Amino acid sequence: MKKKFIAAMAAAMMIIGTCGTAVADIITVPVDSTEGKIIVQKGTTEYTRVVDNYPDITVYNSAESLAEAMAAKDYNKIFELHKSALKKFYLEQPYLSVPYKQQTDGKGFYYNPPEGYVGKYGINIFTNVDGGAFMMCYITGDWSDFVDYINADVAMHPNSPDNEGFLATTAYYANLPNVVYTTLVELLGQNEGTNFFNYLKSYADVYDPNDYSTLGYRTSIIPLDNWSLRTTDYGLNYTIESDEGCGLKITFYY
Repeated sequence: MKKKFIAAMAAAMMIIGTCGTAVADIITVPVDSTEGKIIVQKGTTEYTRVVDNYPDITVYNSAESLAEAMAAKDYNKIFELHKSALKKFYLEQPYLSVPYKQQTDGKGFYYNPPEGYVGKYGINIFTNVDGGAFMMCYITGDWSDFVDYINADVAMHPNSPDNEGFLATTAYYANLPNVVYTTLVELLGQNEGTNFFNYLKSYADVYDPNDYSTLGYRTSIIPLDNWSLRTTDYGLNYTIESDEGCGLKITFYY
Protein backbone atom coordinates (compact mmCIF):
# COMPACT_ATOMS: atom_id res chain seq x y z
CA MET A 1 0.00 0.00 0.00
CA LYS A 2 2.69 2.49 0.99
CA LYS A 3 4.85 1.64 -2.05
CA LYS A 4 1.84 2.10 -4.34
CA PHE A 5 1.03 5.42 -2.70
CA ILE A 6 4.56 6.79 -3.04
CA ALA A 7 4.78 5.61 -6.65
CA ALA A 8 1.48 7.31 -7.44
CA MET A 9 2.51 10.56 -5.82
CA ALA A 10 5.87 10.52 -7.59
CA ALA A 11 4.11 10.04 -10.90
CA ALA A 12 1.76 12.92 -10.11
CA MET A 13 4.63 15.24 -9.24
CA MET A 14 6.33 14.40 -12.57
CA ILE A 15 3.15 15.31 -14.46
CA ILE A 16 2.35 18.42 -12.45
CA GLY A 17 5.89 19.82 -12.39
CA THR A 18 7.65 21.85 -9.75
CA CYS A 19 6.71 25.12 -8.07
CA GLY A 20 9.19 26.93 -10.23
CA THR A 21 7.44 25.93 -13.46
CA ALA A 22 5.98 28.81 -15.44
CA VAL A 23 2.23 29.01 -14.96
CA ALA A 24 -0.07 29.21 -17.95
CA ASP A 25 -2.82 31.80 -18.16
CA ILE A 26 -5.44 31.03 -15.55
CA ILE A 27 -8.86 30.10 -16.88
CA THR A 28 -11.70 31.17 -14.62
CA VAL A 29 -14.13 28.35 -13.85
CA PRO A 30 -17.76 29.34 -13.17
CA VAL A 31 -18.74 29.17 -9.51
CA ASP A 32 -22.20 28.27 -8.27
CA SER A 33 -22.35 30.80 -5.43
CA THR A 34 -25.56 29.32 -4.04
CA GLU A 35 -24.13 25.89 -3.35
CA GLY A 36 -20.52 26.98 -2.99
CA LYS A 37 -19.23 24.57 -5.61
CA ILE A 38 -16.95 24.70 -8.61
CA ILE A 39 -17.80 22.45 -11.54
CA VAL A 40 -14.71 21.34 -13.44
CA GLN A 41 -14.66 19.25 -16.58
CA LYS A 42 -12.09 16.84 -18.00
CA GLY A 43 -13.08 15.35 -21.31
CA THR A 44 -16.75 14.43 -21.01
CA THR A 45 -16.68 13.97 -17.23
CA GLU A 46 -17.60 16.65 -14.71
CA TYR A 47 -16.26 16.74 -11.17
CA THR A 48 -17.83 18.79 -8.40
CA ARG A 49 -15.68 20.28 -5.67
CA VAL A 50 -17.13 21.94 -2.59
CA VAL A 51 -15.14 25.10 -1.90
CA ASP A 52 -17.07 27.16 0.64
CA ASN A 53 -18.24 24.81 3.35
CA TYR A 54 -15.44 25.38 5.84
CA PRO A 55 -16.20 24.29 9.40
CA ASP A 56 -16.23 26.62 12.36
CA ILE A 57 -12.77 26.89 13.88
CA THR A 58 -12.22 25.33 17.28
CA VAL A 59 -10.63 28.04 19.39
CA TYR A 60 -8.13 26.57 21.85
CA ASN A 61 -6.50 29.89 22.72
CA SER A 62 -8.56 32.87 23.77
CA ALA A 63 -7.67 36.23 22.26
CA GLU A 64 -7.19 37.47 25.79
CA SER A 65 -4.40 34.93 26.44
CA LEU A 66 -2.48 35.97 23.35
CA ALA A 67 -3.03 39.66 24.06
CA GLU A 68 -1.76 39.22 27.62
CA ALA A 69 1.35 37.41 26.41
CA MET A 70 1.93 40.12 23.83
CA ALA A 71 1.52 42.89 26.39
CA ALA A 72 4.15 41.17 28.55
CA LYS A 73 6.35 40.60 25.47
CA ASP A 74 6.43 36.94 26.44
CA TYR A 75 7.23 35.55 23.00
CA ASN A 76 7.93 32.06 24.27
CA LYS A 77 4.42 31.94 25.68
CA ILE A 78 2.96 33.18 22.39
CA PHE A 79 4.74 30.39 20.52
CA GLU A 80 3.68 27.75 23.06
CA LEU A 81 0.05 28.91 22.90
CA HIS A 82 0.05 28.55 19.12
CA LYS A 83 1.86 25.22 19.31
CA SER A 84 -0.59 23.79 21.85
CA ALA A 85 -3.64 24.89 19.87
CA LEU A 86 -2.42 23.71 16.49
CA LYS A 87 -1.12 20.40 17.80
CA LYS A 88 -4.60 19.56 19.08
CA PHE A 89 -6.11 20.57 15.77
CA TYR A 90 -3.56 18.83 13.50
CA LEU A 91 -3.87 15.54 15.37
CA GLU A 92 -7.52 15.42 14.32
CA GLN A 93 -6.90 16.02 10.59
CA PRO A 94 -6.24 13.68 7.64
CA TYR A 95 -2.56 13.29 6.77
CA LEU A 96 -0.14 11.50 4.44
CA SER A 97 2.87 10.87 6.71
CA VAL A 98 1.97 11.79 10.31
CA PRO A 99 -0.43 14.53 11.44
CA TYR A 100 1.98 16.26 13.81
CA LYS A 101 5.70 16.10 14.50
CA GLN A 102 8.04 18.25 16.54
CA GLN A 103 11.33 19.29 15.00
CA THR A 104 14.35 17.47 16.38
CA ASP A 105 15.77 20.72 17.77
CA GLY A 106 12.53 21.38 19.66
CA LYS A 107 12.15 24.82 18.08
CA GLY A 108 9.29 24.05 15.73
CA PHE A 109 6.69 21.58 14.52
CA TYR A 110 5.07 20.22 11.37
CA TYR A 111 1.66 19.27 10.12
CA ASN A 112 2.22 16.39 7.66
CA PRO A 113 6.05 16.43 7.68
CA PRO A 114 7.91 15.29 4.54
CA GLU A 115 8.84 11.74 5.59
CA GLY A 116 7.27 9.20 3.26
CA TYR A 117 5.73 11.89 1.08
CA VAL A 118 8.14 12.60 -1.77
CA GLY A 119 9.89 15.35 0.18
CA LYS A 120 6.89 17.66 0.58
CA TYR A 121 5.30 19.01 3.74
CA GLY A 122 2.01 20.54 4.75
CA ILE A 123 2.91 23.23 7.28
CA ASN A 124 6.08 24.06 9.22
CA ILE A 125 6.12 26.59 12.08
CA PHE A 126 9.25 27.39 14.05
CA THR A 127 10.80 30.02 16.32
CA ASN A 128 14.33 31.31 17.07
CA VAL A 129 14.66 32.42 13.47
CA ASP A 130 17.97 33.68 12.06
CA GLY A 131 17.98 37.38 11.20
CA GLY A 132 15.96 38.72 14.10
CA ALA A 133 12.48 37.42 13.35
CA PHE A 134 10.49 35.80 16.14
CA MET A 135 8.62 33.05 14.28
CA MET A 136 8.11 31.74 10.76
CA CYS A 137 5.42 29.66 9.11
CA TYR A 138 5.67 27.87 5.77
CA ILE A 139 2.43 26.65 4.19
CA THR A 140 2.19 24.25 1.24
CA GLY A 141 1.01 25.50 -2.15
CA ASP A 142 -1.18 22.41 -2.58
CA TRP A 143 -4.96 22.77 -2.51
CA SER A 144 -8.14 20.71 -2.67
CA ASP A 145 -8.14 20.67 -6.49
CA PHE A 146 -5.69 17.76 -6.27
CA VAL A 147 -8.80 15.68 -5.55
CA ASP A 148 -10.12 16.56 -9.00
CA TYR A 149 -6.82 15.59 -10.58
CA ILE A 150 -6.72 12.26 -8.73
CA ASN A 151 -10.33 11.37 -9.59
CA ALA A 152 -9.77 12.24 -13.25
CA ASP A 153 -6.56 10.22 -13.41
CA VAL A 154 -8.21 7.17 -11.84
CA ALA A 155 -11.18 7.48 -14.23
CA MET A 156 -8.85 7.56 -17.22
CA HIS A 157 -6.72 4.65 -15.94
CA PRO A 158 -9.22 2.40 -14.11
CA ASN A 159 -6.92 -0.63 -14.10
CA SER A 160 -3.80 1.08 -12.78
CA PRO A 161 -2.24 -0.70 -9.78
CA ASP A 162 -1.52 2.73 -8.26
CA ASN A 163 -5.19 3.70 -7.90
CA GLU A 164 -5.62 2.39 -4.37
CA GLY A 165 -2.74 4.46 -3.02
CA PHE A 166 -3.67 7.48 -5.13
CA LEU A 167 -7.29 7.55 -3.91
CA ALA A 168 -6.11 7.16 -0.32
CA THR A 169 -4.66 10.68 -0.53
CA THR A 170 -7.94 12.44 -1.36
CA ALA A 171 -9.05 13.02 2.25
CA TYR A 172 -5.82 14.92 2.94
CA TYR A 173 -6.17 17.15 -0.12
CA ALA A 174 -9.90 17.75 0.32
CA ASN A 175 -9.26 18.98 3.84
CA LEU A 176 -6.25 21.23 3.07
CA PRO A 177 -8.30 24.46 2.84
CA ASN A 178 -9.66 23.74 6.33
CA VAL A 179 -6.13 23.24 7.68
CA VAL A 180 -4.84 26.40 6.02
CA TYR A 181 -7.81 28.42 7.25
CA THR A 182 -7.49 27.24 10.85
CA THR A 183 -3.73 27.81 10.85
CA LEU A 184 -4.11 31.36 9.54
CA VAL A 185 -6.83 32.21 12.06
CA GLU A 186 -4.76 30.79 14.90
CA LEU A 187 -1.60 32.68 13.95
CA LEU A 188 -3.07 35.95 12.65
CA GLY A 189 -6.32 36.17 14.59
CA GLN A 190 -9.93 35.80 13.49
CA ASN A 191 -10.08 39.05 11.50
CA GLU A 192 -6.64 39.07 9.86
CA GLY A 193 -6.65 35.32 9.32
CA THR A 194 -10.09 35.23 7.71
CA ASN A 195 -9.36 38.24 5.51
CA PHE A 196 -6.17 36.73 4.14
CA PHE A 197 -7.70 33.28 3.72
CA ASN A 198 -10.54 34.72 1.63
CA TYR A 199 -7.99 36.58 -0.49
CA LEU A 200 -5.87 33.45 -0.99
CA LYS A 201 -8.94 31.33 -1.70
CA SER A 202 -10.03 33.61 -4.55
CA TYR A 203 -6.86 32.53 -6.39
CA ALA A 204 -6.50 28.97 -5.10
CA ASP A 205 -10.00 27.90 -6.11
CA VAL A 206 -9.31 28.63 -9.79
CA TYR A 207 -8.51 25.36 -11.54
CA ASP A 208 -8.35 24.32 -15.18
CA PRO A 209 -8.54 20.51 -15.41
CA ASN A 210 -6.87 20.68 -18.82
CA ASP A 211 -3.80 22.40 -17.41
CA TYR A 212 -2.11 20.60 -14.52
CA SER A 213 0.09 23.63 -13.79
CA THR A 214 -2.99 25.30 -12.27
CA LEU A 215 -3.21 22.66 -9.53
CA GLY A 216 -2.81 24.21 -6.09
CA TYR A 217 -1.91 27.88 -6.00
CA ARG A 218 1.18 29.73 -7.17
CA THR A 219 2.10 32.69 -5.00
CA SER A 220 4.37 33.91 -7.80
CA ILE A 221 1.21 35.24 -9.49
CA ILE A 222 -0.67 36.35 -6.36
CA PRO A 223 -0.06 40.03 -5.43
CA LEU A 224 1.06 40.09 -1.79
CA ASP A 225 2.23 43.69 -1.44
CA ASN A 226 -0.73 44.57 0.78
CA TRP A 227 0.22 41.79 3.22
CA SER A 228 3.58 43.25 4.21
CA LEU A 229 4.26 44.64 7.70
CA ARG A 230 0.75 44.13 9.00
CA THR A 231 -0.35 43.42 12.57
CA THR A 232 -2.09 40.33 13.95
CA ASP A 233 -5.30 40.76 15.92
CA TYR A 234 -3.28 40.49 19.12
CA GLY A 235 -0.57 42.99 18.12
CA LEU A 236 2.33 41.06 16.54
CA ASN A 237 3.84 42.44 13.31
CA TYR A 238 4.00 40.06 10.36
CA THR A 239 4.64 39.84 6.63
CA ILE A 240 3.32 37.30 4.11
CA GLU A 241 5.51 36.46 1.12
CA SER A 242 5.79 33.88 -1.61
CA ASP A 243 7.78 30.77 -0.74
CA GLU A 244 9.85 30.43 -3.92
CA GLY A 245 6.79 31.07 -6.08
CA CYS A 246 4.71 28.23 -4.70
CA GLY A 247 3.47 28.22 -1.11
CA LEU A 248 3.42 30.86 1.63
CA LYS A 249 6.08 32.19 3.97
CA ILE A 250 4.80 34.18 6.96
CA THR A 251 7.37 35.98 9.10
CA PHE A 252 6.51 37.30 12.56
CA TYR A 253 8.66 39.99 14.15
CA TYR A 254 9.59 40.95 17.72
